[in-house]
Parts: sequence; C-alpha cells; structure tokens
Amino acid sequence: MTIPEKFIEQEGFRKLSCGALALYFFMLTLEERYGSAFLFSCERFCQELNISRPTFFKHRDELIKSGYIAMQSHREKDHNGNIKQKVKYFILED
Repeated sequence: MTIPEKFIEQEGFRKLSCGALALYFFMLTLEERYGSAFLFSCERFCQELNISRPTFFKHRDELIKSGYIAMQSHREKDHNGNIKQKVKYFILED
C-alpha cells in the first residue's frame, strides 16, 4: 500500500495525530481488501489495532472532522439473534 501523494502534500494530513494516521492507514488496507465502502465494527477495529474504544472513537472522529473518512451506521443480527451495530466507512477522495 502506498500513501497517495495528494494526501501527503495536504496541510491537514500533516496535522493528524499519529493514532489517526495509523487508523487511516489501516482503513486504506481495508479499502483495498473490501472496496471503497466497508462494514467494520468498533470492536473489530479495537481488536485488530489493540486499542480501547475511547481511543478508537477519538481518532475516528478526528478523521471525520478532517474530511478523510465518512461513516453510515448499520445494525444487523448476529448468529445468536443479538443486534450488533456496524458502521459502513467510506474513504473520501478529496
């Protein structure tokens, strides 16, 4: 995975925290694997990145506020009938 040059040159990209950058790069790998929009739960992000929920939300919100990602909530039932909330994430191009 390479970081698009247009992001590196943006002032806002250089101002992102290290945690937000790590989350963004992880999301780029998910985009390569699943396409431009992908469902992923908060728990799964936390598990994959070994971070807490508050840390995940902090960095996710930073990326949303900076205009690098967008999200859409989605609820579904798991195999036990429990409702789980997943979020569809979108990597924004501009």
